[in-house]
Amino acid sequence: MVGVTRDRWWLAPLLIAVLSRALGSLLVFAIGNSTWPLFDSPPALGPATMWDGAWFLEIARFGYHAAPVAQGPAGAFYDFAFWPVWPAILGSALRILPISPDLLAALLANSVSIAAIVLWARVLERAFDRSTARYAVAFMAFSPSAFVLSMGYSEPLFLLIGALFFLRSEGAPARPLLAAVAQATRLTGIALGATALPALWRSRGRDVMAWITLAAPIAVFVAWWIVIAALTGEAGGYLKGSPGWIASTRATSGLFSLLIAFDLGGVWLLPIVISAAFAIAMAAGTVILARQRHWEFACYAAVAVLPSLALASWEWMPRHLIVAVPAFAGLMAVIPARRRQELLLVSIGAEVTYALFVLGGHFAP
Repeated sequence: MVGVTRDRWWLAPLLIAVLSRALGSLLVFAIGNSTWPLFDSPPALGPATMWDGAWFLEIARFGYHAAPVAQGPAGAFYDFAFWPVWPAILGSALRILPISPDLLAALLANSVSIAAIVLWARVLERAFDRSTARYAVAFMAFSPSAFVLSMGYSEPLFLLIGALFFLRSEGAPARPLLAAVAQATRLTGIALGATALPALWRSRGRDVMAWITLAAPIAVFVAWWIVIAALTGEAGGYLKGSPGWIASTRATSGLFSLLIAFDLGGVWLLPIVISAAFAIAMAAGTVILARQRHWEFACYAAVAVLPSLALASWEWMPRHLIVAVPAFAGLMAVIPARRRQELLLVSIGAEVTYALFVLGGHFAP
């Protein structure tokens, strides 16, 4: 009798996921161990809850506030700049598991990240080939800002939701629901809604499920605006959150921030060049997706990438761009196989370098 050969498609992606989270955790706890006490408004409770992780942890423990939680160089910071699904999950876990909040945040983020990486490999394998998919998720898992996937940030959950979305066939009823949950996780949830645009084009606007998918994250955005208005007592309260964040930090936005940053010179050129190179790579991957007529992926990546290039400061770009996973596959699809390993090694070096600056407390990711 001839045995049935099982396709263990998940094995290599799982190995990539585990190794990448081991490196990410090592960087977070080794470099950030002496830095996290500096974060006191809101307070970090360990290396995994520095920077935005401290904000998510504060919301998970105490909920949202109408008043500002902290003061920046040029204004106040409000915690409703952070969307509610991730802190709700983190808060529920804190009430169930009797371990330190920082360790719990790290364990939860790493677990969700591993699941997301494995599922994204499956998504990309269906559209490209197995080798391209594996190198794409490896490049993402070891990208310059990938260490945040081992911290109490919302990116791991967003990546998981995105993979589950693309695993559902076009027009599936679960897609609008997942797009809505993604929007309640991160501002970039609209990128999943944008995947409906090709279907609307082909159907000349007659695809009802495509309209629902497109509208779902918009409806969540409107609902969140109303919630913040009720919390603050101001119709435009939302504008004090995410839109007011850059103004409060006095950060320069978009690609112009990269041009200005080059004046810093010296050792600062390392993270600046890394951020610029990564931005170029992700933009190129998005263009390649369009040229290869992967329209759903191209729409998703474009809506994830373009706002980051236009609005994010250079320090934050690598983290914001990491969710545009199909762009990694677009890039890998045109890179010769013999060069992929070299690029991956360069990316790992870039992650370690970027982590030294971020986890050392020099700038926010």
